[in-house]
Amino acid sequence: MLIQKNYRTPKPIAYIENHDFIGLTSSYYISEQLEDSWTFDLVLGDHSFPDREKIIKEYTSLMFRLHNDGILFLDNSPNNFLIRKEGDSYSIYMVDLNRMNFYDSINLDKRLANFARITNDPQIIKIIAEQYSLLYGISEDLCLKKITQYTQRQLVKRKVKKVLKLYKYLNLKKIFSNRSYVLFYIHFAFQISDGLLYK
Repeated sequence: MLIQKNYRTPKPIAYIENHDFIGLTSSYYISEQLEDSWTFDLVLGDHSFPDREKIIKEYTSLMFRLHNDGILFLDNSPNNFLIRKEGDSYSIYMVDLNRMNFYDSINLDKRLANFARITNDPQIIKIIAEQYSLLYGISEDLCLKKITQYTQRQLVKRKVKKVLKLYKYLNLKKIFSNRSYVLFYIHFAFQISDGLLYK
């Protein structure tokens, strides 16, 4: 469907689905190997990358087009975009396509929230906000404010997940049977909550 709509993605070759009596147990997707390409992550991380700002704007234009077509790429992270120079321009290929939602239309908040996982670099967010606001016809300040808010929320979610993973591996009975352990973990919890609130 993406290829029919003229989006770039490595050519699909085959897929494999394994089922048992309950349902799907595992699945695999095979596509062509895209040569001479870089991940978007490499472009974002290297401030001296040739045409870096141009590529970021191309990425933003791709996202705008997807949103206009009612496509929400949920796994919108830098490693899921491959960049290849073709002539004087850059082509962006999408990979890891299994998490997409499809709508008749997508409202502004959902569109801008879709950028939450791409980066927390203020300079890159500013370029994205500038380009998206230009394409959508809204103020750059509004766009920048909303993308920044959604990015901060995503950071908090990641920190909370790390804390929950930590507590999963702690033996709480052992901790609360020893007073010094209790004091240490109360102090530790306050340090983490400070980080969640103020960073």
